[in-house]
Amino acid sequence: MRSLAVLLMLCGPALAFTATPSEVQRQQAISEGQALARKHNGYPVKDYLLYSVADAYTLTPDEGSVEAVQLATPLERTRWGSYFLTIQGKPLTAEAVRQQAGLAAGHLAVIVYAHSQDGGAKDQDFLKDLGPMHLILGGRTLTPTGITRSGASLNNYKDGGGQVVFRWTDALSATFDLSSLGETTTAQGLLRFTDATGKAFDLPVNLGKVQ
Repeated sequence: MRSLAVLLMLCGPALAFTATPSEVQRQQAISEGQALARKHNGYPVKDYLLYSVADAYTLTPDEGSVEAVQLATPLERTRWGSYFLTIQGKPLTAEAVRQQAGLAAGHLAVIVYAHSQDGGAKDQDFLKDLGPMHLILGGRTLTPTGITRSGASLNNYKDGGGQVVFRWTDALSATFDLSSLGETTTAQGLLRFTDATGKAFDLPVNLGKVQ
């Protein structure tokens, strides 16, 4: 997916996932998003990636259809909302940032970036074949409370022989309610699901590494 090409490293260590950020934390995230946008170097998510392929421009059959899996927290989404609005030249109001962030306090989202196996019209809805997703944290097995998709678009790739081919790309965001884990947590666990090709993913999750 082309959006992966601009994902750069996010500097600064995180201590623990914050379920309900304070206003001070939110304002800091908004300022960070503005600063990132003004640098015009893309939006960084390295510290939030659970998985990514080595080359998002070349199709490798044994990698399945998933290109990257990202954790999204209330603070990270606030930073993203500020970044996106600044890039778009839109007013940076508190409500506009909340709407763009799209993630309520006490929740965590998992964003799956993927491509279809073919470029035909029938494959445009390929994400419907993504298997059930489970997040195992703090001794609990959580299922999504909401799922949204960005909307499929055609993009060009290279196949194993170096030929240019077209595939649908899309991103699925699954939201999980983490209120049962407390206000801050360093819980570790696993994210489990299968992609549209049937490939199984069993990805380690460590909330002690994200805010």
